[in-house]
Amino acid sequence: MTNNKLLRELHRLRSFLRDLRTELERIPKTLKVHQNKVIEKEKALQDLQNQIKKFKVEQHEKETEIKGFADKLKRYEAQLEASKSSKEIEANQHQIQYCQQQIKELEETILQRMATLDEQQLLLPTAENQLKKAKGDLEQFQIDSQNRKQRNESEIVNCEAQLRELELQIPSTIKANIDRLVKSYGPDGFAKVENRTCQNCQSEITKQQLSEIERDHFLCCSRCGRALYLAEG
Repeated sequence: MTNNKLLRELHRLRSFLRDLRTELERIPKTLKVHQNKVIEKEKALQDLQNQIKKFKVEQHEKETEIKGFADKLKRYEAQLEASKSSKEIEANQHQIQYCQQQIKELEETILQRMATLDEQQLLLPTAENQLKKAKGDLEQFQIDSQNRKQRNESEIVNCEAQLRELELQIPSTIKANIDRLVKSYGPDGFAKVENRTCQNCQSEITKQQLSEIERDHFLCCSRCGRALYLAEG
């Protein structure tokens, strides 16, 4: 196998391995994102339901207050009819006005809260659908990621086997250099040459350097130090 082809395959396999491992590492992080989204939507729905429940309880309390003032109003109206002195009449009239004012304010508050309650209840289907979607997305991701995990793990095993076999073909004269590059840069220890340009650092190589690579000589980029190989051939 020529040096050009060897370096090209080493670059391809090591890059592919890195991508496979990166994707595997990303799976639990993405899973956590989906789980957090479900938790967020569950909390949003629970908060909305609690708010609606609170509004209903408060509405009932206000209605109970109205009933209490209405009962007092009847009592003061009856007392007014039976009042004989101007002092009693004035006192009962004052109480009647107070009860009427309280009933009016409570009724206005109830109407306002009813409008708010209606708005909150209209939000329920959306919150429920968002939670349902988040749970569905989580479930689908778990299925997809499990399949992808199994596929990637299988591909990693195959790729590592190919890489071991390929590394046995590295000439002893350049093996130390390749080992050094891999240790320093990983999959990025190699760079293809296109249009007389190193594709790692975009620096132009000389015609003499290109000629050496074409003759299958091992050569590193004078600027970034990567092992150079031809894009094709």
